[in-house]
Amino acid sequence: MNQIDRIRRACILCCHCVRNMAYRRAGEEFRITWQQEDFWKNISGNFIDIAILEWCKLFADPKGKHYWSKVVPHSEIFLEHLYEEIGVTEEEFSAHINKMKHYRDKFLGHLDEEMVMHIPIMEISINSTIFLFGVLKKAFSEHLNDAPENLKEFYNSRFLYAKSQYPKAT
Repeated sequence: MNQIDRIRRACILCCHCVRNMAYRRAGEEFRITWQQEDFWKNISGNFIDIAILEWCKLFADPKGKHYWSKVVPHSEIFLEHLYEEIGVTEEEFSAHINKMKHYRDKFLGHLDEEMVMHIPIMEISINSTIFLFGVLKKAFSEHLNDAPENLKEFYNSRFLYAKSQYPKAT
């Protein structure tokens, strides 16, 4: 895979991650309406699972093809700017990576012995993904014509769309 294809695929992963988080969060507002219905519970679970899988490809798998350091220009300063932009320390980001990997490895990849699933708080994931996408869009815009202009706006539009799709209480 050439570098431009790798960058484009990383942007696709960014879009998939935030879209699925937006859809999941939109459903939380209507949870009381659908929480007893298997179909909606399954959809909600799938949204979080896919968001976590996609985020881990970007931030938790240094040997993976789409890991952030393989696609960003100036990778030596990327994390410093990321921490500053999203308001976390290196330790907080590292702890978040560990929580995401734990969920992925213990509940998605395998159903290990743990009896309680703890879904990570996704704010860091959303914000880091939006930041990564912005860096890529700015540096490689000529190769990303079909990508959203702004991933935060994309997230917000998907959130509003999803809200219109969930069943309302009657």
